[in-house]
Amino acid sequence: KLEALGVTGSLLSWFTSYLDGRRLRVKYLGHLSSEVTATSGVPQGSHLGPMLFNIFVNDIVNAVQVECLLFADDIKLFMKVGSLEDCRTLQGCLHAVEDWCHANCMDLNVKKCSCVSFSRIKNPVIFKYQLGNVNLHRSYTTRDLGVLLTHDLNPDEHIHQACSKAYKNLGFIHRFCSGMNNLLALKTLYCTLVRSVLEYCSIVWSPYQRTLQEELQRIQDRFLRMVGVRMGFSYREVPVNQLAVELGLLPLHTRRDIQDILFLYKLTNNLIVSPDLLQQVLFRCPTGTRSNELFWRRFLRTNYELNSTMDWIQRLGNTVSPSVNFFSNSLAGFKRELYSTFS
Repeated sequence: KLEALGVTGSLLSWFTSYLDGRRLRVKYLGHLSSEVTATSGVPQGSHLGPMLFNIFVNDIVNAVQVECLLFADDIKLFMKVGSLEDCRTLQGCLHAVEDWCHANCMDLNVKKCSCVSFSRIKNPVIFKYQLGNVNLHRSYTTRDLGVLLTHDLNPDEHIHQACSKAYKNLGFIHRFCSGMNNLLALKTLYCTLVRSVLEYCSIVWSPYQRTLQEELQRIQDRFLRMVGVRMGFSYREVPVNQLAVELGLLPLHTRRDIQDILFLYKLTNNLIVSPDLLQQVLFRCPTGTRSNELFWRRFLRTNYELNSTMDWIQRLGNTVSPSVNFFSNSLAGFKRELYSTFS
């Protein structure tokens, strides 16, 4: 594969000697295991390892006729399925992946493979997909890069699990830092161990329902009450809002809005390269009206469409576009103006 990419001569010979004939053994407490010949793979921890791995696996995208995503040694195949013919097309791509693996002396771990149908209709098209004549396990939830996705793309389950983990981390702080009264240290622990859990990938799952927003905010309020008790207040009488201002803790829904607007800024300024998302950004042509909105408002019939990510962040962008400039600021300057607008 290196030769096909134009690597020839002495450089190709060097790569050959670098990868071939490697022997591995383990040393533990002065004892050495017997040697094992490495017949595949790249040296772990090396600078060349990730590059060589990508060169080895990246041509798998040429073997399939549907969209796919690669991340390390994981691959996801996906397409819009509306009929059995679409299912057969996707099954054919699974066979193509099998053939690629066999041609490259690799085996698929079918037990770690699964399929999930994302749909909000009552009766989606269901098909028994196979790998190696084994039916793939059908899941109704899957975790992708730390975000829990359900078959109906409802973020409630992810939010509930994030809140559960955040409560556990907050309990850890409360138990192991019971004698700590340094507010800056407590804030640092909260932001690192708790708030980061509640804000991870919020652009994907940020809720518009008041109940879910309050469920998330209650965790920060509980932290503030914990701090207030250490300052001498009774638990019920802690001035939560005043203490949040003193510690510089914005409401969580405000921080999510800021992250959404920053995502829109990065997308429109080519700091995030995603043509599929960028084509959904609709700029409003200037007219003689009094409106100074930067982004066009689409007419949408349902709350689900109205609060979809791309429409929501453009409406947020309109709320700040008169006071912050999306196109003449650096990212750092845009952040400063944005935070000053919300603070």
